[in-house]
Amino acid sequence: MAMTAPGDHSPPEPLTVSEMILLSVSALCFAIGAATWNVRALHRSTPPRSPLVVAERDFFPAAAASALAACASGRPSRRSENGGGLGNAFSGTSGFVLEFNSGGIPDLGADGRFSCLAPYFDAVRDPDANAWVLNVVVCHASPPDDPDAPPISWHVDQSISVPPNLSNYAAHSVSVWYASVPEGMEGGELDIVKFSDRWLDRHGMASLRNYLDLGRSDLPSWEDTAWPYPDLPADDRGEILLSPAEDGWPGDDDGSDGWPRRARVRPRENLLITFRGDAHHRVLPFLGRDRDGIRVSIVLEQYHLPAAAVLRTARFRLR
Repeated sequence: MAMTAPGDHSPPEPLTVSEMILLSVSALCFAIGAATWNVRALHRSTPPRSPLVVAERDFFPAAAASALAACASGRPSRRSENGGGLGNAFSGTSGFVLEFNSGGIPDLGADGRFSCLAPYFDAVRDPDANAWVLNVVVCHASPPDDPDAPPISWHVDQSISVPPNLSNYAAHSVSVWYASVPEGMEGGELDIVKFSDRWLDRHGMASLRNYLDLGRSDLPSWEDTAWPYPDLPADDRGEILLSPAEDGWPGDDDGSDGWPRRARVRPRENLLITFRGDAHHRVLPFLGRDRDGIRVSIVLEQYHLPAAAVLRTARFRLR
């Protein structure tokens, strides 16, 4: 680049072609680097001391539960490779997805297709949330040719769309209400894992993969007999099994909070569970007495987004 002499106030010479190319390449590399970091990072709002999962049996009165179950089962749904709009982790499901912010709450009650879901939203809504993803998820029994295929594989709920979608915002909390469960269902538990905050800060969206890459073949586990009250009938044993607390893993060089916390939840009709939005989770394979059995749940992802991010969310839309 040509330099001007001291005291020379003439306009600077324009950039040469090579200089413009160099600046453009530098700017592009910076943008790609920033975008790559944002895509990898997982922005979280759940307080460290929030419980991993809470269960509430018989959440709705019988009449309200029956009406809501009929609503969930009667909504139009679609089955596709990406789980009806939720991503590849939901390949064994069908359903639909609504996303909206505070301005779109009245639209939920006004839209005749989905207004019957409004009582669920009103009952479990977090008053401090400012954006939501509401979906009906229909899990299908494992196919006979692949009985170990999970209907929903490991993922973190970060479904909210914040254009230009260069960042991942984890839900603050997730509420799941079981509308129907196949008779005689075997399996199908909701498996939940919460990595330490230090681990999530360092590894973000790659937390699960990098944990397993350390050499462990699996996550903290337990014996089936560890379910609470094993001598009681299955319906009276309780829904949640928590893994024992242990220290010293994953052994990250920059420190960690010990082992991930883990829980499994046994579904039952009219059960509401609420778990941390920054927890990885999946649904285990299941079979019912009816080979074509399905399990229907209503899921509400609740987000505490920064003000600048919530302005970029949809008021109300069906995905």
